[in-house]
Amino acid sequence: MAEANPIAKPTAVDGADQFATFEGDWDVFRTGGLLPPMWGVWKEVRSGQGQTHFGRLFSLGFRLEQRDDHVALIYSPPKEYVVDRLRLENPDFIDGVGTMYGRNYCRFVMKRIHSRSSSG
Repeated sequence: MAEANPIAKPTAVDGADQFATFEGDWDVFRTGGLLPPMWGVWKEVRSGQGQTHFGRLFSLGFRLEQRDDHVALIYSPPKEYVVDRLRLENPDFIDGVGTMYGRNYCRFVMKRIHSRSSSG
């Protein structure tokens, strides 16, 4: 029987393929916590790293790291104290918990964007 809450495991021993299941563009939706609604927020993941885009205003870089029971999305300095804990529910849906200094401050979901028009 499949696990009710599967955790993404690396698909390769090392290299860019380690986080292949996370590759792509993802819309982000807040489901609870201290953040306001996250309209226009999306994440772009490529080769184990990426950017969180806040509309056209600004972006924050991050890297992915496999942890014991989840994948950590760790923001680049000086924001490395912000870490999102990610659990891949299926190929198109990720459940996430935002932490700051190890304390939970929000919950969110990420839904895969199957096509993004490149305007800009």
